[in-house]
Amino acid sequence: MGVPKPLLLINRNNIVDIIIKRLKILFSEIIVVGKNNHRICGKEFIFVEDLYEYRSPLVGIYSGLKASKNRLNFVVACDMPFVNKNLVKYMLEITGDYDVVVPVVRGYFEPLHAVYTKNIINVIEEEIGRENFKVTSFYERVNVKEIPENIVKKYDPELMSFINLNTPKDLKKYASFLDDL
Repeated sequence: MGVPKPLLLINRNNIVDIIIKRLKILFSEIIVVGKNNHRICGKEFIFVEDLYEYRSPLVGIYSGLKASKNRLNFVVACDMPFVNKNLVKYMLEITGDYDVVVPVVRGYFEPLHAVYTKNIINVIEEEIGRENFKVTSFYERVNVKEIPENIVKKYDPELMSFINLNTPKDLKKYASFLDDL
């Protein structure tokens, strides 16, 4: 993409700002996790550096959970700007005693658009210690609530929340969907 994804500009906003604008009404604390050489600054979030050198979303989740002051934490990837606040609100409301609340879309978990509790920090740390970086590697060891696609579609009928911007072509294709910002 030419620059780190969080810094990509879409309609004069970087992706992180777009995600924050969509979610800030739901959260008292927003944490952006990344490598120090990709440090970004903002007044509406706290930047936290990855606690391990490994390149893995699991390390990012772990680092964010360690830094968080809250029991419930919504995690979204930095290249998913179409996050739907109504879907996120629903996910938070149904968390209850679950450790993870995760949508299942097209037959797959969406672990980078999920709610995690701080209860799982030690389990994730064990997986990282084993150098097992698959984001869902610990799911069978914790209490997971799966949200079936038909329920997800009640809040996000087109499943826009799960679109990743991975190429300049993606950026061009979806920029018009973010004109409201």
